[in-house]
Amino acid sequence: MSDILGKVSFRPRDMLRLDDHFVDTSKLSPEDITLLISVLKNDIIDRSELIYNTGLDKARHPENRQRGTVLVARLALLGSERSAFIPDALQALQKVYTTPRALNSRGLAYWQSVENAGFVPEIKVRSSPRSDNDTLGTWLGAKALSSI
Repeated sequence: MSDILGKVSFRPRDMLRLDDHFVDTSKLSPEDITLLISVLKNDIIDRSELIYNTGLDKARHPENRQRGTVLVARLALLGSERSAFIPDALQALQKVYTTPRALNSRGLAYWQSVENAGFVPEIKVRSSPRSDNDTLGTWLGAKALSSI
């Protein structure tokens, strides 16, 4: 069924692309994101497992290694974080959010779309100068549990 969406790839290794384009929430509703993640469930789980297993044999504490998060859609461009976060959170943005407490109603709707698809949501803010310009911004992530 994912053939309908076009070519699925992950470049960089944890960022979903469809036909070589990132998915952007400015073009998709939370319901669309839920459907997209549901359709691509196996692809996302496979990528999450690949991220998890990469370097597992070299990890100092493999028992502490967590499943990889796949960034499924850009939530906000760098500099446009107001569209995803509450004003208080903008004072000191973190790199990773594992709870929705810093999100405004728009961001929360997309957070819930990941939950509705059966994954654990995560928000990542990519602002490092080492990142490619096209990957900067706030990203919606989906983490597969080992039990999925």
